[in-house]
Amino acid sequence: MTVLCALLRMIAATCLLMAPAYAQDVRVGAILPMTGDASSYGDWMQKGMSIAVDEINSKWKDRKLVLIIEDSKSNPKDAVTAMNKLLTVDKVPTVMTTLTGVTNALAPIADRNKIVLTTSATLPGITEQSPYLFRNATNLSSEINRLVALTKQKYKRPAVLWANLEWAKWGKTAYVDALAKAGIQVVSDQSFPADSTDLRAQLTRIRAAQPDVVLVLAYKTTGVALKQARELGLDAQFIGTLDFELPEVVGIAKEAADGAIYTKASFDPDQPASAAMRAYATEYRKRFGAAPEVYSATMYDMLHMLADAAGASSEPDKIRDALLKVKDFPGASGVTTFLPNRDVEKPVELKTIKDGKYVPYQP
Repeated sequence: MTVLCALLRMIAATCLLMAPAYAQDVRVGAILPMTGDASSYGDWMQKGMSIAVDEINSKWKDRKLVLIIEDSKSNPKDAVTAMNKLLTVDKVPTVMTTLTGVTNALAPIADRNKIVLTTSATLPGITEQSPYLFRNATNLSSEINRLVALTKQKYKRPAVLWANLEWAKWGKTAYVDALAKAGIQVVSDQSFPADSTDLRAQLTRIRAAQPDVVLVLAYKTTGVALKQARELGLDAQFIGTLDFELPEVVGIAKEAADGAIYTKASFDPDQPASAAMRAYATEYRKRFGAAPEVYSATMYDMLHMLADAAGASSEPDKIRDALLKVKDFPGASGVTTFLPNRDVEKPVELKTIKDGKYVPYQP
C-alpha cells in the first residue's frame, strides 16, 4: 500500500508538470445591451470583443483571458443586477459597458468598489463621475457641433424630436442653445417616452411649425419617427446621430430614411486608414459575413487595452494607472490616447442614407 501511494503521488506530480500552467485567468466583465432597444449595439460589440478574446489568448502563453458577458437589457436596473453579480460572484477587477443611463447607474458602484469601468456612452463629462471610469468613444458634443454647423449652413427653421433619455435630452439642449447663440430659433421642440411606438401627435405639432430640418435623437425609434413623419406629409430634412445606422431604422422606415444625414465616428472599413483597421475589417467579414461597425471596433480596441493592463496586474489601481499611460494605441477604430480625465478625442464625420445604404455625405 505504501509503494502504491508513493507511485500515485509521483504520477500526480508528473501530470501537474505536464499540464498547461496558467499563472492566472485574467477576468474581464462586460455588461452589454444584448436585448432591448439598443440590442444592435450589444450584438456589434460582442462580435468585436469575441475577435479580441481569440487574438489575446493566441498571444498569451501563461495565462488566459476570460470574458464574462451579462445582459443589461438596455436599462439601468438590470445593468445594476448584472454588475453586482460580476463583482460578487465572478470577482472581476474591471467591467466594460455602454449606454448613458447604464453607465451612470454603474459608475457609483465601480467607484465604491474601486473597479475599473469602461464605456462607449457618448454623453459629455461622463468620466467625471469616478477616477475609475474611462471612455473610448466619440463625445456627443462633437457630433452635435457638426449638426449645428450643418444647420447654420443650410437651414433656417430647425425642429427637434427626442426620446426622453438623458443623452438625447443633453443633445437636444446643446443643439438648441448653440443655434440660439447664432440667432436661429428652434420652431418646435417635442419629446416622447422612450418606449413609444406612436409619435403622430408630436410629429403633427412639428409639421404645423413648418420646419426645414428636424433633429431626431432616439434609438431604433428613429425608424418609427421617419416613417410616420413621411406618412403625415412632413417634408423636411432629417438629421441625427449614429442611431440612424441601426438596422431597425432602415428596416422600419424603408424609403422614408433615404436622404437622412447623421454623424458617426470616422471609420471606413472599405477604405481602412491603417493596417490595424484593415486586419480587423478582414477578420470581421470572414467571421460574420458583414462589414464591421465602429462600436464593434471601439470595444475590440478597449478589450485589447484592458487585457494588456489587467494581464500585468489584477489590482484595479494598477489597471487604472496603466490605462492612463496609453498613448497613440494603434487600434482598429483609430488611434487612442487617454486624456487625464480618462476621456478620448475621436474625429466625427457626416454620412447619409441612400437607397438603404450608408454612404459618406457629400454637400
